[in-house]
Formats: sequence, structure tokens, C-alpha cells
Amino acid sequence: RPRHLDPGEFPLNLNVEVTTRCNLACTFCTHTSLEKEQTGDISFDLYLKILQEGETFGLATVNLNGLGEPMLRKDMPEFIRAAKSHGVIDVMFHTNGTIMNDTIASSLIESGLDRIIFSVDSPDKATYEAMRLTRSSFLRAKRSTEYETVGTSWERMVHNVKSFIKRRNDFHSQTPMVRVTMIVTDNTVHHVPQLVELWKEYADMITVQDL
Repeated sequence: RPRHLDPGEFPLNLNVEVTTRCNLACTFCTHTSLEKEQTGDISFDLYLKILQEGETFGLATVNLNGLGEPMLRKDMPEFIRAAKSHGVIDVMFHTNGTIMNDTIASSLIESGLDRIIFSVDSPDKATYEAMRLTRSSFLRAKRSTEYETVGTSWERMVHNVKSFIKRRNDFHSQTPMVRVTMIVTDNTVHHVPQLVELWKEYADMITVQDL
């Protein structure tokens, strides 16, 4: 269909905003502009209804995130298994990687996840932590000038991503394919070579995207 510019009768890809909640307040993201009533989770029943409709049209790909951090949902493996059971070929999602641990990694690998994309942004600790603020510190600083914003740990993110890859390899599995990606800004474009050097031994794919 893409080769022949054929849109078909139903989309090939479905983006599902499993949650609009996020544990970070990144300086380049519009998430902080969301109102309280715009923050929440999709119900699993609605998700199943969408999948059932998609299955009748041969839905091929499901991406399980948007503005939120999908790992805030403890039932992500269920979302993945449900998509696979309805014939979806490629199930994927983006994550900031800050919540990952071995238990979560194992459940995601076993669920049949095809691709996971970690947002790693910068190989430089100071730059990364200046961009990726903890949501709690952002909200405190917003309420009072007495507080300063705090960046989430670069070391923890790197550890979590490498641990996930090791866990997948311990399963002797080729999936999920692991991609690391970087938001390129005027302040970080010169970090691209360092990013490649840091991740080329571990990740299956390295990408950069313009802000």
C-alpha cells in the first residue's frame, strides 16, 4: 500500500494514547500545557473494542503511546498481548526509560512486544538532565520560586536501557527490537556523534529527530 500510495479502506497504523500521564516535564514537550481534565488513561474495554474493529480490516501496526509515558500503566503487557491476539503484526511504544526494571522488562519481552523506542536525547549528563525534568520538581517550582527544578537521572536512564537489552538477550530473543532516539535541538546537534558512540554496541537502531 505505501509503495502504491494506496490509503486503503482502513489505516495501517493505529496510535493509542494509553495514558496522558507522565512522570517527567521535559523542556521541549507540550505535555505541561495539558489541563487536568486532559490527563488520564484509556479504558482497556475501549481499547479492545478498537482492536476488534481493526482486526476486521487487517490492522497491521499499533503504537501504544502519544504525549504520556506508557510505562506508568502496569497493564502494558496486557495491551500488547491483546494487540497480538487480534492479528497485529507490529506492536511498539516509546518510553523515557526511567521506570524500567528487570521485572517489567521480562513481562514486556514475554508479552510479544515487537519494538521499543527509548528516548535518550543526549549522551551528555548535564544536557540530558537539563532537558528531562522530574514532574514533581516542575510542579513545585511552578507553585513557588523557593523550589528549583531537578532533572531525572541520566545514569539511571542509561542503566535501564542497557539492562533491558541485556534482559532481552538473556531470553535469546530478537524482539523487541530496541531503538534509541534523540531529540535534536540547536544545543544538542553537536552531540550526535557521541550518541552513536555510546549506543552503537547496544541498540539495534539509533535515530535522531528534529524538534
